[in-house]
Amino acid sequence: MGGATCLLHWRDASGQQSLTLLADRLSKHFNATPIGRWSIHWKVYRDTSPVSKSGTGKMMHLVNVQGGTTIRGSSPTMPSGPGGGASGGGGGHGHGGGHGGGSGSGAGGPTPTGAGGPGGPGSAHGATGPGSGMGPIGPPSGVAGGAAAAIAAAAATAAGGAALGGLSTSGNNSVDPTQIATWCMIDEGALGGGSGAPSANGGVGGGGGTDQQQQQQQQQQQQQQQRKAVIVEVEKDMENLVTKLKSLWVLRQHAQVEGYVFDVGDFIVRAGNIMVASTSYKGLLIEFEYLPQMSSINACKPILEEFVQLLLPPGVNLYTPHMLDYPYEQVGLDPNGWSSLHSRFQYSVLFRRQHIL
Repeated sequence: MGGATCLLHWRDASGQQSLTLLADRLSKHFNATPIGRWSIHWKVYRDTSPVSKSGTGKMMHLVNVQGGTTIRGSSPTMPSGPGGGASGGGGGHGHGGGHGGGSGSGAGGPTPTGAGGPGGPGSAHGATGPGSGMGPIGPPSGVAGGAAAAIAAAAATAAGGAALGGLSTSGNNSVDPTQIATWCMIDEGALGGGSGAPSANGGVGGGGGTDQQQQQQQQQQQQQQQRKAVIVEVEKDMENLVTKLKSLWVLRQHAQVEGYVFDVGDFIVRAGNIMVASTSYKGLLIEFEYLPQMSSINACKPILEEFVQLLLPPGVNLYTPHMLDYPYEQVGLDPNGWSSLHSRFQYSVLFRRQHIL
């Protein structure tokens, strides 16, 4: 099982330009390293049951995710190399030598286990040893909390990153390009169209409206609760099987996400452009994963939300549903626990609410 995740949809993204902007922001501000490619192939099938001309209303979502799973099962740390020192510690000064490299010092840099010290970003310079050189620039000062500590840990061990066009995979910090995760969800309409419109800050707002509207919403919720949905992990050859069942399922729509995976210390960031039917661009999908195992969604929610706020470019049109704003129980998932299926289910709900599929 991986770490807890949260998703966002950059609705007004402009293709590769926005993806490059995000990659530059990750590299410059957080010393992120691109570690591989990420692709999602999503197909939606409609039930062809003769109950009615349009079927029974069942939809099957069959999804293949390739390259999104990191090889290591623990928090990533960049392999030590003959580079320079690390960024400064708490209070504005610190020392950290790379393997075979020299010591480094910086003013205002955060410690790997705490918040940033006073002053500006700390830069580090290798002093002695073979291959010493410029160290990384730490995150901006004033960053506090769990996300800051995780980002600082990455800055203390990473010595820069490869450019977006030249992805590198080294040591244990790489994405397995051959690993394909396949999952399937059959929905009888239990997911509905969402739970409220997006609020001004990009989240999902509440209900409101007149008493009659509220009663209608309650009736719709009761009807949805009576419907069923199920989500399961399946073998990768499931698509071949469904293709042979043309009398039961017919392909209705398909989408594809193509992008990259970035290593940011305790976080993994996946970002890719969304294309529907190979012709319609639907913005940028970004997934944030917090690798350390937590006891519940509530435990990691503030850390992920803080990291999202630190990373996102200002002034963009985003849809960022809260981690708890998913009807996990409608597919038999524990709303307070976490598993890989929770992450898969987030995709389905976001694609439905944003009318992507």
